[in-house]
Amino acid sequence: MAYRKPEVNPLEAEVPRRLGTYDRLAPSEEQKDRNKKEDDRMLSKKLASVGLLVVLMISVAMPLTFSDVLEPQLTLTPNIGPTGTLVVIAGSYFTPNRGYRVFFDINGNEKRDIGEPFKAVKADAGGSFTTTLIVPLVPSDEYWIRADDYPYRAPAVASALFEVKSVFEKLVDIQDDLAKILEALESYTSDILSAISSAKTEMLDAIRAESSIIVRDLSAVIAGAKADICIAINNVAGVVDDIHDEVKAIEGKLDNEDFGLKALDEELDDVKGEMFVVTDHALFDTTGGDTGAKCSSDKTFEFHLVATAYGGPATIRVTFNDGDWIEFHLNEHSDWISFTQAAGGTEGVDDVLSVTVESGNVVGWISIRTQNGANPVSPMENFCETI
Repeated sequence: MAYRKPEVNPLEAEVPRRLGTYDRLAPSEEQKDRNKKEDDRMLSKKLASVGLLVVLMISVAMPLTFSDVLEPQLTLTPNIGPTGTLVVIAGSYFTPNRGYRVFFDINGNEKRDIGEPFKAVKADAGGSFTTTLIVPLVPSDEYWIRADDYPYRAPAVASALFEVKSVFEKLVDIQDDLAKILEALESYTSDILSAISSAKTEMLDAIRAESSIIVRDLSAVIAGAKADICIAINNVAGVVDDIHDEVKAIEGKLDNEDFGLKALDEELDDVKGEMFVVTDHALFDTTGGDTGAKCSSDKTFEFHLVATAYGGPATIRVTFNDGDWIEFHLNEHSDWISFTQAAGGTEGVDDVLSVTVESGNVVGWISIRTQNGANPVSPMENFCETI
């Protein structure tokens, strides 16, 4: 094997020996740039790691929920219907485990007034709840169903729009749709007549300009125009048939017992029945020997209570027919309470409400407003009685 002399780096050959080693050469500008980029990259990685650690620590210390980033909202099912409709209200993204009040805002002032139906609810751990309200007897219009929380001041936490519309108004909408169809038919017929008139004008102009050519080809032109007119007439006949079928269908609906005029008459009778209501009231005064008062009805009703403590603190209890109860505490003399609540509709549960004074002395009264034709629940002879 031939001997090869080792190659020597000329740069290293020129470096003098110091203490048995070579001095390191100064780095070039290119090497300096590479070193700086590498240092910047390492610093960015360290900062990103530190930032991620801080975010993780904050997320563990203060966990977020949907309600922290999303606005509370109400979903109505249905969102349109007549008076008496049972509306299912679903709340989402509310503060978890917090109490709210859901009410039908009749006058649109964003706060709950006496006579406006409401329900007390509590959001679950996920910030959701579900409840129901019955649409009160109000004129057809758009109304807000709202949710608010203590201290119950405007504006509400969340609101959703409900449109009150009667069956009669729905029939009016169908009549409007039919009118639009007839208007479209008239427009289509006018376009056909206009096209025929335009074709006739062009034909006469051509006859005057080149009578000999028109005479020769007149039969062909007339045949083509006749075919077009036949197609247009057939199309019009098809539209007329469709309208005829639609009218027949509407007539069938008007004769239908579930949807027609008979059903409308029954609904109007129900509305008349709801418009004429029965009212009653009873007073109670524990300083005179009374223990309270109670009311009942075999139909749905509105229950009103107003009372004041006399001579010191007192406790009032409202007991349902099934034994459930809720207490209200009056802290001092002249402290008072007043509220309205929807009740009735469930036999043996909320068709009888009893108001009793559990401690202290109270003076007050209860009243009831129920539907025409309702009766007190036996053995009561009146809707409201002092006990």
